[in-house]
Amino acid sequence: HRPTQARAAAQQALQRARRWRPPGAAEVLWPRQALFAQAVNAQHWAQARQALRPLLPYLDFDGHRCGDELCAVVLTHRSMLHAALGETALAYSTRLASHRFLEQAGLRPPLQLAWDELSLAHLAHAQGETALALQWLDAVTQRARQAGLPDDAPMVLQARVLRPQWADELAPQGPATWQAARAQALRDDAAAVAARGWLDEDREALLSACARASARLDEPGPGLHCAAEALAVAWSQPGDTPRLGEVYALLELGQLTRQAGAPATATLLGKWALNALQRQRARLRALPSEQQARYLHLWQDSYQQLADGLLDQHRLSEAEQVLALARDAEYHELVRGATDAGELALGPGERQALQALQDWRARLHGAARSGVALRGPGRPAVLRQTLD
Repeated sequence: HRPTQARAAAQQALQRARRWRPPGAAEVLWPRQALFAQAVNAQHWAQARQALRPLLPYLDFDGHRCGDELCAVVLTHRSMLHAALGETALAYSTRLASHRFLEQAGLRPPLQLAWDELSLAHLAHAQGETALALQWLDAVTQRARQAGLPDDAPMVLQARVLRPQWADELAPQGPATWQAARAQALRDDAAAVAARGWLDEDREALLSACARASARLDEPGPGLHCAAEALAVAWSQPGDTPRLGEVYALLELGQLTRQAGAPATATLLGKWALNALQRQRARLRALPSEQQARYLHLWQDSYQQLADGLLDQHRLSEAEQVLALARDAEYHELVRGATDAGELALGPGERQALQALQDWRARLHGAARSGVALRGPGRPAVLRQTLD
């Protein structure tokens, strides 16, 4: 969790290796892979594209299969890059090729292979292939059973929570399915807390599942707490760049807040989420326009929902600004009064409220870094106060 030092070490290794080894030598390629992986993990997508290019000529990959471990490891992170940019089919095919090689070569333990299968399930679901996604969730469960993975392993908990929700898309079961899914998510979240603590990043998916089920049932009360805690967990993770988990949690919290009858608060949360996305978009300007367009398409509904909420409140000029940002064009030039990054303007009251939230974010982040009381039966004071 020290990305600056990690990047410096990888650059130093690359610099030394290039003095005495040819460009395709393993001693050169593995530091390049480290730099590529670090850019992906930091969500610096344009930088990741640049770091990938020197690796491509040396990947033993024919479009379907890998021939060595370096190829498989690069493809794992390449899949994450494609998924983030909305290139879902490429994300799925590269992750599948990586998974097949690593499984057949015996180079990954069952725990990591189960993570791969959970990722493949998410990618299949993102493509609208729900039946295939369910097969991958079943593969996670089967691998856990065969390898003796614990019942509270994070990917096992997530597969168990996701399965009834996704199955409902194929054969709707009614409210009872979503009530049961929410109850399961809460039980599994309690198991995750007991095993790994209150600020374990794997809780985000379980809490998000609880929030989605509550929104589907139009019962915002339980969902608000789940979404708020998912946001708090996202806030506590290392790094200064807003993570996608934080964006998802803000959007879910905004939807539930709107259902609870607080549209102004929902608007503030929506603006915060979209401004984080706008900062991501600003870092993508070096990429080709079609890749920027695919990234925007991923989030189009979120822009539209915020605009609709503003229209419902008769805040017409702000709705117009949101819709202008959502256009696949030079959005920062279209919006009057926008910042250079093309971010949504905040009113005085919104700025004050957002500053208060950011103060709590900083406190929680600091507590996580110092390891303050992250385990035990009760929530740490800083987490409890942040949720309040």
